[in-house]
Amino acid sequence: MAYRVLIAEDDLYLRTLFTKAFKSSHFEVVTAADGDETLYHLNKQLPHMLILDIGLPGQSGLDILKYVRRHEKLIQQQGAPFKVNIILVTGNEAAKHSPETVLADTFLLKPVSIRELLALAEKVRAKTTVG
Repeated sequence: MAYRVLIAEDDLYLRTLFTKAFKSSHFEVVTAADGDETLYHLNKQLPHMLILDIGLPGQSGLDILKYVRRHEKLIQQQGAPFKVNIILVTGNEAAKHSPETVLADTFLLKPVSIRELLALAEKVRAKTTVG
């Protein structure tokens, strides 16, 4: 099974840049441009990793973050061990002080270095067993 990444980013340029970078590093990539599209993909199939912009239109990134963690708990209660690795990305430095951000695995402030993002994703993927 391929390592799935959902990139939830409303900025078309960044979404395209992130997608190309992850695909070139052999990740299976799904993208979403807003919160509602992100929820659609999450309900279809949980990714192994979520690159999540906090400032998404529609459902906010923080609402999606809480949704994912609740959804994971339900799956885990049914006996399937599954954790989505979430990397929050935002241009709003004050957002990192929001109480919900502790639910994320990592927080990156825009502008994001693609090298840094990919290195972090590779490190997370190496620790995650996909089967």
